[in-house]
Amino acid sequence: MGGGLRKGLLAAVAACAMTAAGIAGLPGTAAAVEVRFDAGAVPTGGHVVLPMAGAALSGPAAAVDAATGGALARAMAAAGYKGDEGAVLSLYALGGYDRIT
Repeated sequence: MGGGLRKGLLAAVAACAMTAAGIAGLPGTAAAVEVRFDAGAVPTGGHVVLPMAGAALSGPAAAVDAATGGALARAMAAAGYKGDEGAVLSLYALGGYDRIT
């Protein structure tokens, strides 16, 4: 795994942990958040985190783009997202997903 991709994955894990901790303290939200890591299956909804090196869509990112009818690629282009190291893009209510990061 390349250094940039490894850093992105670690950042995603940290973000999931922070999100889970924050949600537990909010009134009216569930006390537990399910976080799964699965390299084989692409989720069809919920919040999906796609660690990427560059803006090319491949693997799970390409599958999510296909599931959104190309909306992921169009949103990335519209936002000027280039996938630079440390860059984060969060998209809400895209296709059947609550959030794509």
